[in-house]
Amino acid sequence: MNRDDLQLDFLSPNTTPTEGTTPSPIIEKPEKRHGWIKGVIFVITTLIFLASLVLYIRVSATPLGATFNDISWLAGIRHLFSNADRTSDIENRDRVNILLLGMGGEGHDGAYLTDTIIVASFKPTTKQVALVSIPRDLYVDLGSYGWRKINSANSYGETSDYPGGGPAFAAQTISDVIGQPIDYIVRVDFNGFKKLIDDLGGVDIDVQQAFTDQEYPDYEHGYQTISFNKGLQHMDGERALQYSRSRHGNNGQGSDFARSQRQMQILMAVKNKTLSAGTLLNPAKLNDLYNNITANIETNIKAFEALRFAQLGRNIKQSDIINKVIDNGPNGLLRSYISDTGAYVLTTKAADFSEVHNFFENIFVSTNVAQEQSKIILYNGTNVTGLATQTAQNLTESGYLIAMVGNAPTRDWSQTMVYNLTADNKTDSLEFLTSTLHAQSQTNLPFEVQEKLLQEPELTNGLADIDFVIILGSNIESL
Repeated sequence: MNRDDLQLDFLSPNTTPTEGTTPSPIIEKPEKRHGWIKGVIFVITTLIFLASLVLYIRVSATPLGATFNDISWLAGIRHLFSNADRTSDIENRDRVNILLLGMGGEGHDGAYLTDTIIVASFKPTTKQVALVSIPRDLYVDLGSYGWRKINSANSYGETSDYPGGGPAFAAQTISDVIGQPIDYIVRVDFNGFKKLIDDLGGVDIDVQQAFTDQEYPDYEHGYQTISFNKGLQHMDGERALQYSRSRHGNNGQGSDFARSQRQMQILMAVKNKTLSAGTLLNPAKLNDLYNNITANIETNIKAFEALRFAQLGRNIKQSDIINKVIDNGPNGLLRSYISDTGAYVLTTKAADFSEVHNFFENIFVSTNVAQEQSKIILYNGTNVTGLATQTAQNLTESGYLIAMVGNAPTRDWSQTMVYNLTADNKTDSLEFLTSTLHAQSQTNLPFEVQEKLLQEPELTNGLADIDFVIILGSNIESL
C-alpha cells in the first residue's frame, strides 16, 4: 500500500500529516492528560458515516435535470459513474474490516499516538456491524522497535520509511493482533467534531439518567465539573462532546457501557438530523458539513466504495450494531502489569493472541448464539479443579443456558467433545462451541456418558430439552 493510496480522491485533508512538518517524537504521557482525546469512539464513526452519507446525499439529491457538467463538484467525480467496471463488491464479501484511528494531530503532545483504535467489522449479508475497541496500552511486538504499546505503531510508521507510513504500519500490527485482514484504514483528526454538530444546528438528546462528572478534562491538562439533568435537551457541539465522552459520571454513568449508550444516542441523533428535510434541502448546510468532514479524514476508501457503504449503511438498524471492548475485566481477554520500563501495559492472558483471534472470528456468531438460547450440560473430563464451573460462567455470558455442571465418568479426556442433540437446528451455537472450546463434534453419546446422565437427579425430563452435552478435555485449561 503506497502512502498516496491513503488520500481518498474526495476526502483528502488540506495537508498530509507529514507535509511541511517534522513528525512529532513519540511521547508517552499519563493517560489522563489525553482525556479530551480518549473515550470518543463515536466521534470517529460519526465522521466516517457522515463523510459517506453527505456525499451520497449530494449525489442522490441532485435535481434530475442537472448534468455532471452543470455542477462543479459533480464534475470532479463524474468518472466514478462513467466506468461500469468501477463498482464495489462490498456487499458480496463475507466481512469487511475497517481500521479507525483517532489521534490528537498537530499541536498536541505525541501528535501521532493513536489513543483511539477501533476495528469496525461489517457483515454485508446480515447487515451487522461490530465496533471493537482495542486499548491503547496493549503491549505488542513492533519488530525492530521492540515491545511497545500498540498506540505507538502509527507514530513509528509515520517517522520511518515504512511503506504507507503510520496508517499502514498500524494496520499490519493490528491485523496480526486480531487475526483478520484490514481492508480499509481511516485516520481521523477529530478537532472538527464540535463544528460538525454546530453546522447541523445542534442535536436533541433525551438524557435518560442525570449525572455529574467532576473529572471531566478541560483543554489545559486540568479538570472541570459538568452536569446533565434528566430529560430532553438541545445540545450544541461542545455540550454533545461532553455528553458523549464523559468517563467519571455518577449514577451509574461512569462505565464503558453507559458511555457507549450515550455515544449511540449522539450518533443516531446526528444521523437523523443529517437526513432531515432541514439539512437535505439546505445546500449551504450540506456544503459546510461536507467541507468540515473532508478536512479531518485521511483514508484509502475510494469514492465509489464510500457511496456503497453509505447506501448499505442506511439500512443498518441500531440493534444490529455490536459494541465490544477488549479489556482486562474479570472475564476479559487481557491482564495488566507493569513493564520492565515501569509503564502500565496490557497483555493477553494466553501466551499469544489466539483468544483475540477467536473473539474476532466469532463476534457475529456469538450474537446469534444469544438468540438461540441453547441449553447445555457441561462435564469436566480433566483433573483441573473448577474447569467446568469457569467454563460454564463464560458460556452463560455468551447466551447459553446451563442445565447442569459436573464431572465426567472418567477424568482422562484429552480432547474436548461437543455432543449435538439438536438435529443441527442450532448451527451457530454449535459452531461457537467447537471453535471456542477447540472441540470436536459428534451426535452419538458414548455409552458411559449416557449411563451417567440417566443417573442425574437434576434431569427430571431426561435429555428432552438439552441441546448439547460437553465433555471438557485436557486440550484446554480455561476459556
